[in-house]
Amino acid sequence: MFTVGSQLTEAAGDGDHRQRWQHAVRLLDRVGIPDPQLCMRQLPGELSGGMLQRVMIAMALAGGPSLLIADEPTTALDTTIQAQVLQLLHSLQTELGMAILLITHDMGIAAQFADRVAVMYAGRVVEQSDTGRLFRAPQHPYTAALLRSVTSLDSDRGTPLPVIDGAPPSPFAPPSGCRFHPRCPLATDRCRTAVPRCATSTADPLPAGTPSRSSPCRRSGRSPRAGRRGRRRRSSRCGRSRGPTPGPGSPCTPSTVSASSSAAGRRSAW
Repeated sequence: MFTVGSQLTEAAGDGDHRQRWQHAVRLLDRVGIPDPQLCMRQLPGELSGGMLQRVMIAMALAGGPSLLIADEPTTALDTTIQAQVLQLLHSLQTELGMAILLITHDMGIAAQFADRVAVMYAGRVVEQSDTGRLFRAPQHPYTAALLRSVTSLDSDRGTPLPVIDGAPPSPFAPPSGCRFHPRCPLATDRCRTAVPRCATSTADPLPAGTPSRSSPCRRSGRSPRAGRRGRRRRSSRCGRSRGPTPGPGSPCTPSTVSASSSAAGRRSAW
């Protein structure tokens, strides 16, 4: 078993042991570890989940990256610690001017944290957009279905929670055509045979200079019912069809991947 210090100094770059140790201590202090010198001598099992996440963030920052890839950084953390980790990532991104690529299953975190979101299904991006438009009017049936399958504490207990029928396909034997077609209520024969190309939507006009939104779905931009249904259900289930997007740990948290990429100084979620 290796101590935090032995692992962090290994990632701390060039220089002798003393220089790398001091650099590692500064990194731990930057990510909010209360006593960095003590932490350096501790074993990982002596730290809480939130402190372990902070140590991992410090390790990721050791090389001075321009892009930080955060893969499920809030998994298995309680709501309070989730918020602290996200706030730390936000402050570090602002301070260091780096881009962040956030990989998460929590749509509430994606809504709160990312500038742009890409939604993946079975290894393919099915929709990407700026965060606000994606949550207001999803273009792909899978995105719309994700946003319909959310609930809140004031939901009617007698109303079944909407679910996506079927099961995800095997990555070793994906279906032909659109990989979502076996579970999609809007699928056509063409969806079952031809791989859809990514197309920019014209159903949601964008201001000049705004990054485009796109989806490979053949019905993208021609299926307003899916978007309206997503907004209506989200309003009744989450209590927010307009206004703030759901935060981390909120009831508005479907259990499937949401995604995106980022340029310097931006935050995105996969």
